[in-house]
Amino acid sequence: MENHKSSTIKENLTIFDVITRKINQLPQAEWNLPEQGSAYVGFNAALCGLIANSLFQRILNMAQALIAADLPMAVIPFLTTNTAYKIWILYTTGILHTALHFFPLNNAIYAMI
Repeated sequence: MENHKSSTIKENLTIFDVITRKINQLPQAEWNLPEQGSAYVGFNAALCGLIANSLFQRILNMAQALIAADLPMAVIPFLTTNTAYKIWILYTTGILHTALHFFPLNNAIYAMI
């Protein structure tokens, strides 16, 4: 029984080492994507806001204050999407990565008890 526990601990640690090594082998472009992904998604939301605003302006036949109407429709979606992306994607991923990092160690400690 003891041999089984120690081999399971070694297997968990080696699997974690393989996953860590694979993550570290990713190209630089894929490392930068989580950092700059919020800007990409934010610009996409701003573009969608501008397109929607343009359609409403054409439907309502607006001729005045076009820039004043476009500015909030570009800035507000960009800021909200950028903030939401950073909160939900980056921080959640960081928490999950931390949890997965210590999962094999917790199993090893639990197996010793």
